[in-house]
Amino acid sequence: MIDSHVHLDADQYPDPSGAIKRAQDAGVSAMVVPGVGPASNRAVIELGRKYPSVIFRALGFHPERF
Repeated sequence: MIDSHVHLDADQYPDPSGAIKRAQDAGVSAMVVPGVGPASNRAVIELGRKYPSVIFRALGFHPERF
């Protein structure tokens, strides 16, 4: 199973490692994590580096934020 859209850089995930572990335990093998701006994109890049076989990065700019 793939989670096709999860904002692991959001404030509700101060330590996304727990959410990633719970997702994997539930059978999620990959997660697409979109960035929504410069700081968000940097956080998403770092998550992808930390979890290269799980996190797939989608960098961008959310139109409501600019």
